[in-house]
Amino acid sequence: MQENSASTSENGAKVLKMAKKAIEEMVGKIDAGTASIKEADVSFNNINKYVDENQKLMNTIAQAMDEQKHSANDNMIITNKVRDALVKTNDLAKEQTTYSESVADTMNKLVSSSDNVKQAVSEVVETADTNKNSVVEMEKQISVFKY
Repeated sequence: MQENSASTSENGAKVLKMAKKAIEEMVGKIDAGTASIKEADVSFNNINKYVDENQKLMNTIAQAMDEQKHSANDNMIITNKVRDALVKTNDLAKEQTTYSESVADTMNKLVSSSDNVKQAVSEVVETADTNKNSVVEMEKQISVFKY
């Protein structure tokens, strides 16, 4: 019976060590994922900034094209076609801005969720350590009754 109890305690301790190691590895992977998500968030913010700059440039070009339309009747048809293309491009840029903002928001939520998961995993590790200490204490108490 004594061997069985010791074996069970040893197995329990081994399982706790393995679980702790697996949890610590998971925390490392979550940290790496969180860092990647933060990098992606920075990239999406940069994309959003460049889309805004391009949108401003396209608006400036569209305004210049409108001025040329009034000064040259021969170029009016071509100018209108270019202007229409710029408007469509501008609309696309606006859609991309909205999309980029949505992606950035989603990335922020994902980072927050990752932080929550990391906190939960840390709590599990802490609980596992507490449980390990409890098992050790129980083993001491059981050993008192063995003799």
